[in-house]
Amino acid sequence: MACLPAMTVVPNFLVTGVLAVVFSLTACMSAAAFIHRKRGGMILISLSILLLFIGGGFIPPYIGLISGIAGTRINTPLHFWRMRSSGRTTMCMAALWPWTLIVFTAWPAGMWIIGHFFNQTLINIGFVNFFSSTLKPKGTGHDSMTL
Repeated sequence: MACLPAMTVVPNFLVTGVLAVVFSLTACMSAAAFIHRKRGGMILISLSILLLFIGGGFIPPYIGLISGIAGTRINTPLHFWRMRSSGRTTMCMAALWPWTLIVFTAWPAGMWIIGHFFNQTLINIGFVNFFSSTLKPKGTGHDSMTL
């Protein structure tokens, strides 16, 4: 019960697995080496969408989409933010970012510990954690999933 569903348009599980690994490695290399280039963000978005359809799950493509959108804004001026944020807001956000990094880093360990004691609850609130949800029909003993 890993609770991370996937979908695929490829009818063979072996081919799906091989394609998912190949496209995920390609997306990782693209994010690491080419995201700063002119079309790097759009390439990462395209690879993430392909990864979604060939069985890469829902979470990695979601993260790839967010990264690709952020990558499209590399080396562009921040006129929008500079016009709308005050110096105090900027200073407050600058002071808060290390704490968000600490929470983001500690979250997986905390979820593992909480999941040990409250596994079914974490399964039921998967939408809150990952913005996608699988609901199990009540009264069934098998792992059928519906969206």
